[in-house]
Amino acid sequence: MMIRRQLSGIPRVITFPGQGQLIQPALLGQLEPFHNRSKISIPKVLRDRLFQGDPLEFLRSSANLQPSVVYTSLLILELIASNGKPLEGSYLMGHSLGELTCLIANGVIPSELGIHMAHSRGKFMEECCPDKNKYGMTAFIFKHAQGNLEIIKDRVSQYSSLAIANFNCDTQCVVSGELDELATLTKQLKSDIKAKGTKLQVQLPFHNEILADAKRRFRELISTQCDIDKDKKLELPIVSNLTGELSFTHGEALDNFLEDFTRPVLFSKGLQFMLDTDVSFVNIGPNAKVIQALARKMDTKGNLASNINLETQQDLSQLY
Repeated sequence: MMIRRQLSGIPRVITFPGQGQLIQPALLGQLEPFHNRSKISIPKVLRDRLFQGDPLEFLRSSANLQPSVVYTSLLILELIASNGKPLEGSYLMGHSLGELTCLIANGVIPSELGIHMAHSRGKFMEECCPDKNKYGMTAFIFKHAQGNLEIIKDRVSQYSSLAIANFNCDTQCVVSGELDELATLTKQLKSDIKAKGTKLQVQLPFHNEILADAKRRFRELISTQCDIDKDKKLELPIVSNLTGELSFTHGEALDNFLEDFTRPVLFSKGLQFMLDTDVSFVNIGPNAKVIQALARKMDTKGNLASNINLETQQDLSQLY
């Protein structure tokens, strides 16, 4: 295990990012020496391309970006453990794809298969949407006013391809679907509630029924490649994106992750659940600042004792 159960102190929530943003080359450059001696199994395409030259074009493919985000997060955990003291935590939480990292770090999906599973997940999704210019996602920021979220839900329901993919905090959600419908929705919500829409750097409609066949194929892959002991207790409970509550067994955590393929990420609910008592957050992986900002935004009770990011070797000084 790359993570140990925390036995004392303020409970620590260890978080992992999704793929909403590309991994910056500067981060990859800093991690390359540790990649060269890593024991984590990765697909050949990642070995050949991720740390060679400018990876940005390579990472525009979800089949490449998804395993790269998971691998980078696990590489940082491996680096921490190599110092002789694995990171300790009480709970794991991942944003969308980050929940797959939680499953690997928790031993639900074997580490030797985990990055390969992330590659297949992205590949299946891309094969559902062969037209790279048809789909995408838009993040909406709006005022925390009564009725605004209901207006967004109502507007989204009027379109055939659109779905709310993420509820990130009480003033932000993400909608996925066809680009032309997203463009129209953006204009409507700007007029309705003065919402600001920002197009994300993705070419797929995540957490949308459009990906139903990818969900079926990934479920079949898991069932044939992984021998899951569904009743086994998790080393660290996982905050589910599907329910916003804790999963305690391998089977529950995996089933929730698979079901969330085509359902919205209830990240704000999970954050609020964690922030109801004193906790600290350690945000692992590329673009960890996104989860850091969301946790800070949702901490209305002042229960967030600390909220740090670990992306580079220099960041480790915050732990020891």
